[in-house]
Amino acid sequence: LDPLSSPPAESLPLLSAVESGGLSFSYRRSKSANVTCEVQISDNLESGSWETVDDSEATYEEIPGDSTAELVTLRLPSGADKRFARLRVVLE
Repeated sequence: LDPLSSPPAESLPLLSAVESGGLSFSYRRSKSANVTCEVQISDNLESGSWETVDDSEATYEEIPGDSTAELVTLRLPSGADKRFARLRVVLE
């Protein structure tokens, strides 16, 4: 995303409730960019507390009207009463 402009809401990561309980995390990923994307979670935001979520059961969906990106969704493991999530993107 362009850091100098306000992105459209649909291009931002989304944390949402799942009907069967728990949370899911969704984000758009470029099909051609040389980056690694990881969803990380923490119960307290402290340095060293972030854990990478296993994405082996993530779903990948085509985005209508955008052949350059896909929507990645994965379920977050349950945890403490508070849970924080972030998307870590690393240039390869």
